[in-house]
Amino acid sequence: MRYKLLTTMVATILIALLPITAAQGAAATPGTSAAQGPVAAPSNGANAAATVAAPSNGANAAAKMIMVFYSPGCNECREIMDNFLPEIKQKYKDKIMVVDYNIENMESYSFLLSLQDKYDEKSKGGFYNPKPPILFIEDILLYGAKETKNRLEGII
Repeated sequence: MRYKLLTTMVATILIALLPITAAQGAAATPGTSAAQGPVAAPSNGANAAATVAAPSNGANAAAKMIMVFYSPGCNECREIMDNFLPEIKQKYKDKIMVVDYNIENMESYSFLLSLQDKYDEKSKGGFYNPKPPILFIEDILLYGAKETKNRLEGII
């Protein structure tokens, strides 16, 4: 309970501070400004995005953002990021933008927790920590490689 309270407090503080720094980090991480998302994303490019696949024409504002929360040592994360997502990026290059978040970074992890609190009923009222990769698209959280492979294209 204390851990949940602490992480919620940290996430709240970070979210409160992020709009101030969003203008500074906007050039480094396209698509992660507070104005574009339902919850303010981390604004520091070094902490947030490992890869960004923007729409190829650069003008498609309707592109869906896919946020990928991963851990560097996670085999399922590597499978999704190295094998599955490159095909998805190629197939839907004008329809999606992919932003990666390393959850070993506290700011990225707090951002994930804030998304879970807002969009995932399972996380309400207690600590819920499914294993990565975790993908967020629109208002949907996908947990693990199997669910990602089964559902992502239908959401796009």
